[in-house]
Amino acid sequence: MSEGNLYVYGIVGATDLDKETSGVNGSKRVYTITHEDVSAVVSEVDTIDSGRKMFTQHSRGSRRRAQGRSEGA
Repeated sequence: MSEGNLYVYGIVGATDLDKETSGVNGSKRVYTITHEDVSAVVSEVDTIDSGRKMFTQHSRGSRRRAQGRSEGA
């Protein structure tokens, strides 16, 4: 597990995920941290920026995942 900052995209039912993709703030990997029956979908970030740019990146990524598309699609 990272000792730096983690950005949490959301909480889902327990699942394993480790994917190289374009995340917020230029992160290159999105993965899950699981505890019992839930998982947090996270990526490592250098800094936490709660501004509009990060929210926009999060929203776009969430829409792509909901539609079953990857970054390049």
